[in-house]
Amino acid sequence: MRGKFTALLLTLALTTSKATYFGSDYWSRFERDFCVNCPLNMALVRMDSYYGAKWHSVDRAYWFICSEMPDNNSISDNCNWNDALHNRFGDFDFKCGANEAIAGVESKWNSTTQDRKWSFKCCRSRISTNCNCWYTYNEQCHSPYKYDFLEEFFSLDVGQNAFVSGVKSERSPSCKDRKFAFFYCKCCN
Repeated sequence: MRGKFTALLLTLALTTSKATYFGSDYWSRFERDFCVNCPLNMALVRMDSYYGAKWHSVDRAYWFICSEMPDNNSISDNCNWNDALHNRFGDFDFKCGANEAIAGVESKWNSTTQDRKWSFKCCRSRISTNCNCWYTYNEQCHSPYKYDFLEEFFSLDVGQNAFVSGVKSERSPSCKDRKFAFFYCKCCN
């Protein structure tokens, strides 16, 4: 059973300049830098994203949810941030080390290139059970990018006993949007 799970109803003004952080629930803003740190012993388990054309933006707003793993304190405080992953307009394929979970996301917006640079915080998992890991997959498009639909909403929820451990992204220069695939691990007791 998933541990504590905090989700708040938020009324957002997506154009304000400051990021908002409420426990384990976080919304980014269009065309703004952000940094999400999951609370101690929590890892990233859900990410939703809206493309900003409706709000006159070529960026996305992101919603992140962090949650505890099945047994309390299963994500350690032994964590490291990676360097920024790519040049703007570049694709990237990032995975945490073996038995590590993403517990933080940082992104810097550049209005000239209209793209983001990404960094991820990986924390060691204390889970000693078997974990199976794989990328999300879009069966309909036969693509590793499950979220292959540019300029549209997407939602990732890895479910119970699971955590995100990697992210792959490819940018489309024509519509200035990214598609994403997520590497996640599901653990069995």
